[in-house]
Amino acid sequence: MPVRYTLYGAEMSLYSGKVRSYLRKKGLAFNEVAASVKTYRDVIIPETGVKFIPVVRTPEGKFLQDTS
Repeated sequence: MPVRYTLYGAEMSLYSGKVRSYLRKKGLAFNEVAASVKTYRDVIIPETGVKFIPVVRTPEGKFLQDTS
């Protein structure tokens, strides 16, 4: 089974699209999860301390968040 990243974002978000295209270009296997209210409450805010997307969870369990 390939190592997978998880992208928390929004389908129509330009920033999520930028990260999505980067993951594809690098050939990294990833799952995409819609950033719902529950996802913000249970994952994004507790792990990053911010309310921004996109957020990427690495296979090692680290969370990365950045914008242009």
